[in-house]
Order: sequence, then structure tokens, then C-alpha cells
Amino acid sequence: MCSAGTINLRGIAALDHKRNEKHLSNNCNVPEGTSGACVPTPDDGSVATTQAVSSMHRRNTFQSDALGDTSAYEAQWGSRFHFMYQFTNDRKMWVEQFAQKMLWLSGISGGYNRVFGVKGATIQMYHSVSGHGDARWIDPRFTIPPDAFEAQMRFLSRHRNVVPYSALVDMVERHEDPPAGTVAITFDDGYLDTLRVAAPILEKYGLPAIAFLVTGYIDRGQTQWSDELFTLFVAHTRTSVKIPQVLPSTVDLNDADAKAAAYGALLSWFISALPAARTEMLAYLVEEFRPECMPPRLTMNWDEVRELTRKYPTIEIGVHSAEHLDMTAHEEAVAQNELDQCLRATHRELGLRPEHFAFPYNHMSTAARALVRKSGFRSAVASGHSFRISGKSDLLALPRMETCRSLSLFGLRTGGGEEAFRFRKSGSVPSPHPLQDRKDPSIVVQCAPMSTARVSAVIVSYNSADTVDASLSSVRKAHEAGFLDCLVVDNS
Repeated sequence: MCSAGTINLRGIAALDHKRNEKHLSNNCNVPEGTSGACVPTPDDGSVATTQAVSSMHRRNTFQSDALGDTSAYEAQWGSRFHFMYQFTNDRKMWVEQFAQKMLWLSGISGGYNRVFGVKGATIQMYHSVSGHGDARWIDPRFTIPPDAFEAQMRFLSRHRNVVPYSALVDMVERHEDPPAGTVAITFDDGYLDTLRVAAPILEKYGLPAIAFLVTGYIDRGQTQWSDELFTLFVAHTRTSVKIPQVLPSTVDLNDADAKAAAYGALLSWFISALPAARTEMLAYLVEEFRPECMPPRLTMNWDEVRELTRKYPTIEIGVHSAEHLDMTAHEEAVAQNELDQCLRATHRELGLRPEHFAFPYNHMSTAARALVRKSGFRSAVASGHSFRISGKSDLLALPRMETCRSLSLFGLRTGGGEEAFRFRKSGSVPSPHPLQDRKDPSIVVQCAPMSTARVSAVIVSYNSADTVDASLSSVRKAHEAGFLDCLVVDNS
């Protein structure tokens, strides 16, 4: 028999449902008006360019929120995309996210904030906001569909207090605790879709934001190395490659585990590498992978940045380094040059001196923070895992959270409710995304993962049998995971 105190899930499927846009063409046609280069696919059968949604995807029971709807990626790249599921098949993260949705939908998190007078702002971090035409070139962990982004902005405009990033910094400088539900919106890297897609949606709902620019790529009008690397791993025409600079053995690209490991190793290599080494490595990889396509320009140029500031004056400009280098992986002179270059570029092109900085890759050290301070920045941000900003926050280490796709998770996190239901462990450095000093790991700003929680009962109540089935597929996993005791279906 179910115990008292159930959680009603009416509406959970509607909140988290992702409407599938039409699938991309099965060939590698570059969208009209772009300049992506295509190479004919070999007809030797070495790579299957299209497949239905994979059985592997169905087997991955505990997919976290990080990838979102992958149907367009599957339609475009087929089995070549499957390696990405290795990065999100995380049972622990799935359980945590499911529990967080329960907290939001039950109203417990809002009640906690009201009862205990919780205060504090959150900073949302976005990279790309792109439709399927451009999203196919971008690692899905770093882009969000326009309809999901608009749903989040609509929610913020109705239920949260969105403030300019500089206004939040002002509050912290005055040692004020922002009210719970205060949100600042940030964009990293200078994607072209910040201008074309995100900015009009922000204007529609009257919401301010800040864009942190990687000025070297904007100088050149060049697509980021990370997008070119991702494209190589989904558009390759060879079945095996050699990368002796990074991996000792040949990589079988038909083996999802081996492919994911190679992708992760190359990401780490590129993050730490200098620009000249990156250029040389990309040229080698293009020859080795032989991609059928390479992406069009995905980054703004300076004319487009000026258009952004002219048409959307509520979007502030910050900087994110010159070449997107890990500032903790190089000597002080290299890191200082990154800061000097991005400041000179924005002054030359925009006539302004940015006051706010975003650490590339969330990598910061005591030395790097000292350089940021010496360069005259008022604040610096890094990614985090849902933290509140208070009057006591460190202005040179303001934590952000990578945005999610689930609207129920988004509601919990932007209200500050997520952190209330996390338990801190002294001396532990939980994952993912620890916000810590790379040179001094004892300096950690993060909450530990949730302790084991159990839900007594979930009531699913819909008029549509199809919707009930969709909801049951999720809550059944919770029962199988061992933290849901009872399920009640009330289907009128």
C-alpha cells in the first residue's frame, strides 16, 4: 500500500517533451546561404551515412539530459554519431536529475525557499542556440534548439527576475544577497546564432544578457576548433585512423567506446595546445578522417558583433580570451597575452573596454585569477553545477551552470532549489564539472552529489493513453533503479 504524501506528475511529459523538427536530409547538403564544403561520400560501403534511431540508443536506459533529442543527429550521421552516447549514459546523473524533477514538480523546492528565506542568484551559461541546420556541426552538449531556448526564456520572463550581468556584479560588489529567482544569462564563444537566433528571442521577452567573445576566432571569422573536431568524428569516411601524437594505437571508428575515448583524448589535447599546434593537428586530422563535409562559418565576425550591439543594446559584451586557451596550462606570459589581445581587439573594433571575463573551459588558477585582476576586470565567471551567487561570492570566480533542456530541471535550477537538496561532504571533490582552482585543488566551490533518496509514490494521471505510456517509460526506470516504491496510474 502506498504511503501518504505522493507526488503528482500531471504535466511532466508536456514540460519535458521535445518536439521533433523535420529530419535533416540524409545526404550532406550544406544549408542554403552557407559556405560549408562537401566531399562526395565514398561508395565502398565503408560508412553507413543514414540509419534509423539506433538500438544502442534504446539500450542506454539511463541517458542524462546532456544530449537532448538526438533524432536529427541520427538522421544526418547515422551510426557515426553513436559514440556520443558514451558521454551521457550515466545512471547516477539520470537518477539525480529524475529526483530533481520530482522536487520541482511537487513544489517542495519552492516551499523550501519560502520557509527558509533562501536568497541568491544563478548564472545561466549558453553556447550555441541553433536549429538542426547548424546544430549538426556542433557537439550536442553545447547547443540547445531554438524552441527549447524560447520556452526557457518565456519561463524566465514570467517566473524569474532576469537582471543584466553587470547589475548582478554591482550587487555582489555592494555585498547584497540577490533574491531567490534572480537570474543572469550568458553566452560563450561568439556563435553566429547568438545574433541570428538567440538575440531576437531575448528581445521578444525583454531579457538582457552578456556575450563573452573569443576574439581571435572573430578576427578571422573562423569556426571554433571544437566544432571542426566534432564534425570530423561524425562525418568521417574512413573506418580507422591513426593519431600517434595523442594515441598509441589505431582507432577503430566503428567501435563506439574506442571512438569516444579518442574524441575525449583529442578534446583534452586541443584544450591545452597552442594555436599553431591546433592548426597543424586539424590539418592532419582532416587528411586522416577524410570527412565528407566540413562545417560552414559558425562564429560571428566583427561586423556581426557590431550588428549585435547596435540592434540589441541589452546584450553586454565580455571577453573569453583571444584563442580560447586554457590559461592554466601555459606560462604566465602566454596567459597575459591572451588577456591583452582580447582587450585590444574589442577596443579596436567596438571602442569599448570589457569589464567582465569568462575563463575558458572553467580552468582557473590562483595565478590566472591574479592576471585577470591585474588586467582590470571587475569580474570573472566559470562553469559550475548550480550555485547561488550571494553578496559574499568571489567576483573573480562567479560560478555558472551549463543550461539543461528539461524545463522542469530549468525551473528548479533557476529558482535556486537544486542546491538546497544537495549534501556537502567535507574534503570531497564531486563530479561532474568541479569549480576549483587547478593549481590548488583544495579550493573547491561545489556541492556534493545528492544522497540516496526514495520516493514513496508517483501518481500519473492523463486522459491520453499515449501520454501515460510516455510517462511510464520514465518512471519505470526510477522503479528499476530502486528509489521508487509505488506507481499509481489514474487514467480516466
